[in-house]
Amino acid sequence: MKAAGFFRKYQDAVLFNRNLIISGAGGLFASAYVSQQYAQYDNNAFENSAVALAIE
Repeated sequence: MKAAGFFRKYQDAVLFNRNLIISGAGGLFASAYVSQQYAQYDNNAFENSAVALAIE
């Protein structure tokens, strides 16, 4: 019963944090994919990092 009360009381914060985790994981996978694709065509590590940061 206490856990349900906690989630009900802080429902907005819990949902916001869940969305942050989901978006962070999506950004991680998207930047990793783009970085791998970019590395096939160019060996410049700085440009690869800049593109990955821009995507994330």
